[in-house]
Amino acid sequence: MEQDVDQMEGASGKTSWLWNSYWLGAQNILHGARFGNLITACLTGIVFGLLCLVSPWLAIGLCLVIVIFLISLSNPIILCYLVISAIILMSGIERGRLIPVLSGNEVSLLGALAVALIIVLSDRRRKVVVTPYFGVAFLVLIGGTVIVPIATYLLQGTQLTLGNSFKMAGLIQYFILFWLFTALPQSKDDRRKIIWWMLAFGSLVAVIGLLQGLGIGMVKRLLVSLYSSSHELMASRAGRITSLLGSWNSLGIFMMSIIIICWAVLFDIKRASGRLLIMGMMALSALCLIASGSFAGIVGTVIGLFIIQLLNHRGARTAPILILGFLGVILSIFIFYPFLQPLIEKRLSYQYRYGGMIPETLLFRFKIWSEIFIPAIRQHFPLPVYPTVPSTFAWQFEESQYILLLFRTGLAGFASYLIWIVITIGWLYRSCQRSTGFDRSIASAALTIIVMLIIAGFTNEVFSFSGTIDYLWMMLALVANNSEKI
Repeated sequence: MEQDVDQMEGASGKTSWLWNSYWLGAQNILHGARFGNLITACLTGIVFGLLCLVSPWLAIGLCLVIVIFLISLSNPIILCYLVISAIILMSGIERGRLIPVLSGNEVSLLGALAVALIIVLSDRRRKVVVTPYFGVAFLVLIGGTVIVPIATYLLQGTQLTLGNSFKMAGLIQYFILFWLFTALPQSKDDRRKIIWWMLAFGSLVAVIGLLQGLGIGMVKRLLVSLYSSSHELMASRAGRITSLLGSWNSLGIFMMSIIIICWAVLFDIKRASGRLLIMGMMALSALCLIASGSFAGIVGTVIGLFIIQLLNHRGARTAPILILGFLGVILSIFIFYPFLQPLIEKRLSYQYRYGGMIPETLLFRFKIWSEIFIPAIRQHFPLPVYPTVPSTFAWQFEESQYILLLFRTGLAGFASYLIWIVITIGWLYRSCQRSTGFDRSIASAALTIIVMLIIAGFTNEVFSFSGTIDYLWMMLALVANNSEKI
């Protein structure tokens, strides 16, 4: 009997000891850091579970955003890569198609800005100096092309819709882009990696454009489902390609920019494998440029290569590489010509179907300028006509950067753009003189691109072309990023 009692007391003691242990452990969890981690994990699981009920893609998207956010805190330059990727992959998708009101690249830009501000404000060791060029350019462009025209429309009683407002204020996104690419890179190595990423995605656009021209079904279905536009629908009939940008004019000018950047940095690449890769990108971009049928892009490329030579003082030492590069492009054209021939023949037959030396598209532009846009501009001058081309007009595109400025922003916007161009050219030229090596090449490429855009702007709204104008502002930011460290 006494033995049974002892056993019972022993069992009771063990039970009491276990209970006390569990209770102390629970208290430690409740009052320790583990409890916070446990609650966070539970809440995260609940949130993702609810999102999966609504849409699995929404849950995956949120998970991806959180991962990117955490990675970018330790390596902020990732944000630049993501913005470049989003611009190339999403700018050709119509606004509001994936996300209400905004486009995908605008959402990514705003998200990157929010994270970058957190990083800059929390890391006191990070030095961010805004170049004086940023302030001057902001005041000139925003004042002349946004504030003054909007004030004029409001005084006139013109009703600004949400779409009109986005059109008028769209220039602000480029200053956000400029600030990001000025603030985040911390060294020449960062700037070099950004250029490589820009060229890689430029080559992606070229590859998809060439596959579109070859009639690859999967690529055509992708473009129809996500990147559908009036240009994309007419592309095969007109002998043109649009790739991810949704417009053959945008594609041609963008390929011109990629070739100019490649040629500018080619001689600063030390490894032979890197140079061969750059030359391969140039060949792909040249083929895509030809397939796009952009006369402005082709002429701009030829002139741009010579400007790069002059700015970088490249003489006979670059002749072998120049000859090798042209031979590579010619060989690529020869290899792919059987596939590109239908596109080229369609383009040429359309341009000169009535005979003569002047291309049909240029004659058509003269016609719509003289009959549609110039009379409206003259009637309202020096005030703007309307934020967008009204649906009552016989043609919906101004087909010229300068006609667009006079039509939508009036004399104030036109003058401010010209002032900005002059300021930017002077600033870039000084940067070319002060910089060396790779940074000099970046500045010379930016200067060359903006000069080519000035010329191409007579027949295209090039300063509003997705891809090209984004890359230009990135280049300007990288030049500013370097000038802060000189």
